[in-house]
Amino acid sequence: MTRTLPALFMDTCRVQHDFMNRPGYTGRITEGSTPTLFFGSQGFEGQPVRVLTVGYNPSEGEFSTYRCLAMSGQGADVRDLSACGEQEAAAALEKMRDYFEARLRLDKDKGPPWTGFFPAFEELLRHLNVSYFRAKARHLAAHVDVLTPFASKTIRQLRYQTVLDHGRPCFREVLNHFPDIHLLVGIGASTSDAFRKLFGPSAPARAELPGTYIACTQLSGRKVLVVSGDGWFNNAPFKGIDTSLVAQGIRCLIQEHRLLDFA
Repeated sequence: MTRTLPALFMDTCRVQHDFMNRPGYTGRITEGSTPTLFFGSQGFEGQPVRVLTVGYNPSEGEFSTYRCLAMSGQGADVRDLSACGEQEAAAALEKMRDYFEARLRLDKDKGPPWTGFFPAFEELLRHLNVSYFRAKARHLAAHVDVLTPFASKTIRQLRYQTVLDHGRPCFREVLNHFPDIHLLVGIGASTSDAFRKLFGPSAPARAELPGTYIACTQLSGRKVLVVSGDGWFNNAPFKGIDTSLVAQGIRCLIQEHRLLDFA
């Protein structure tokens, strides 16, 4: 049974608290962070989310630098992770929905520039007539992390089995709250490995997308194309890679599986 998003967030806050307070804890979950179930809207009237980009886990910078998401601690958005209430959860979820618009406002106010992971993905999305920003393309995208909703500087700092065992089921549950998606686009070998565990072995390799995990699966009764490039992340997303060629390969798969028209 799928929990409501507020219930899922409150429960995940407690998981984060319990994990950070285990005897002998030596992890590196970012202090002052809250679990991030998704980045971006779940859809607006007339423009539902059709595409989800997928990464490893939220980065430390989202809380230490950009601060567009809910913070935790005394006087913060969520005062106590072990006792997060419904109002705090609702406010935190609203910040997740508004994330990309908030980042855009921050950049316009001469805050930290719009660079790094999401702008690189946005470039790929635009070739598919998709965008994280409403009204900027035909289809809307959001982002979810597959390994864990907990923030850290690098995923290597969180390679604890208890964290990963929680992260994948949490990811599947979050997917149920995006009922209109047709495409999951992941990046990096860890994401591809997680996809294999969640959706089964990859389809045969395609010349247009070498070294890429490809699957077509059913999510809540709808057909969804799942694509993840092992080599699309090398110190930086899509570094040295022509995103227009990647988008062309994804279009071929979309047409082959007769999915949503991305024209």
